Amino acid sequence: MKHFSVLLYPLLFVLSILPHWLFYWFSNILYLIAYGIVGYRKKIVRKNLSLALPHVNAKHKKEIEKKFYKHFCDILIEIIRPLARPSSWASTRIRFKNSNLIKQLQVDNRIIIVLASHYSNWELTPTISQFSSWSTYALYTPISNKIINRLIKKIRTKVGCQLVSRYEFANHITRQKKNNNGGLYIVANDQSPSSNAKTLYSKFLNQVVPVHNGAERIARILDIPVIYMSIKTTKRGFYEAEFELISQSPKEEPINHITQKYLDLLQKQIAQDPIQYLWTHNRFKYSKNLPNS
Repeated sequence: MKHFSVLLYPLLFVLSILPHWLFYWFSNILYLIAYGIVGYRKKIVRKNLSLALPHVNAKHKKEIEKKFYKHFCDILIEIIRPLARPSSWASTRIRFKNSNLIKQLQVDNRIIIVLASHYSNWELTPTISQFSSWSTYALYTPISNKIINRLIKKIRTKVGCQLVSRYEFANHITRQKKNNNGGLYIVANDQSPSSNAKTLYSKFLNQVVPVHNGAERIARILDIPVIYMSIKTTKRGFYEAEFELISQSPKEEPINHITQKYLDLLQKQIAQDPIQYLWTHNRFKYSKNLPNS
């Protein structure tokens, strides 16, 4: 594994410089392997689609499954695309519809929380740094393999952000607020947290599941505006993003309003096009509607 990790960077670098047509040819090959031969997480994908889309017939569900894997393979290889590209390259792949919302909020607020999700190409979320007056920070989970962790950090920082460990999020944003420093914090809020007595449960995709509400708790304590960022695919390798205000004054909102609003907006996206959501994640692992798996 160690030797493979050392060779990983040059291999991915070579792949990242390939011309557009050849680059996506590799994605097509990856799809044949991941879906047709290996069946990567196929059981989880099928379980998720069955639970989340009970109204969809079997034939349509199968179409969604296949198209999801094609999209998923595109995203997997697009993650490495910035390696051999200038830092401005990622911004050419995504168009923003209403970036003025960020600029308007930053007139009166030095810190904003952006709630994102694993929908479409979530790795392009940090490109919003081009509209920010302050530094942009993206939360991430550190990886134990140091070589791969450095690789991930190199790729993600190249698209316009600094990385903050999710374990340091509360301390980092509180310190920024205390020192009157600016910051745009990106939080992918749709991962499934561990289940315990204090976990917040909410209905999501026809299931009652644990949800992360740490971003809301921090926003309420510090009274930081929260916005939702949606991304969708317009054509292969190109995307469109849009912002929506969730709350400008979190302290005035009912408890869990921000988290529920986020879930509602994400579910609306998924309903419009379920193909672009990350179905390989075992999102319903701790569902109250299912035995733990």
